[in-house]
Amino acid sequence: MRWPLVLLLTCACAAPALAATPGGPNWIVDPDKGCGTSNPFPNPDDRIEWDGGCRNGMLHGPGTLIWSQKGEEYERDEGNFTDGELDGPAIISFPDGRRIHGRYRDGTRDGPFTVVMPDGTHVRATYRDGELVGEYQMSASEVDAWAAERAAAPPPTTVTEVTGTGDRVRTTTTTEAAPPSPPAPPAVDTGRPPRLGQTRPTVAAPVPRRETTPAPTPAPPPARTGKPPRLAAAPPPPPAPAPIPTPTPTPPAVIERGTPLPALPTRRSTPSIVQRSTTPPPPPPPP
Repeated sequence: MRWPLVLLLTCACAAPALAATPGGPNWIVDPDKGCGTSNPFPNPDDRIEWDGGCRNGMLHGPGTLIWSQKGEEYERDEGNFTDGELDGPAIISFPDGRRIHGRYRDGTRDGPFTVVMPDGTHVRATYRDGELVGEYQMSASEVDAWAAERAAAPPPTTVTEVTGTGDRVRTTTTTEAAPPSPPAPPAVDTGRPPRLGQTRPTVAAPVPRRETTPAPTPAPPPARTGKPPRLAAAPPPPPAPAPIPTPTPTPPAVIERGTPLPALPTRRSTPSIVQRSTTPPPPPPPP
């Protein structure tokens, strides 16, 4: 749904969406898509261009609606549409740099809206059933918190369903909320007693880290001193083997003539166990 081009901060006429009947005076249609939406401020030069789904001749599902006059764009609506009206979170942008972030309910502003001005100023405007009930300029901390909240919000999931055959094909596009983010790890007590007037500090549970083995550090190259390197000392020679003593031959003994030779042992020099006795037998008796 289109709103007047006056600044939202000074205008309290952001009334609820006017009831519009398809084909009525407050209704405008994209001639290429055949889809229409309400136009509470009709102008003969108004034209719309719709990039999204269509149901029963009305804008339906997520998409982008561009408003123009005589070929010049003056407003762009991005968000989800239901039966031709904005329904859900949306962003309205203008050529001068203004942007409006907020949530619509059946084409009506409802809840907090954030208006970003061309100079970077952020204004928080609150609507209730389309009526402006308050506005103020946001502080730097509030702007940071709002930006962080938008960055952490998961994008919606778009589901497109095509039904029918031939000339009766109908495309239905719906937006489903993304699954919630996993909960943050539980806080771990540090064990230190809190100071007077303070609560016990907590820290987030440590995240296990993969152990990696550092690469060995290469040895630094030897420093150049300008002197020629010394040659390596040769190893000492092995000790010489000890000389093997040569036995001195003993000269043969000189045996004088007439000296009796010693008795040499023979095989029979030792009495055999088969010998009966070394005593000679007695003489036989006389006849």
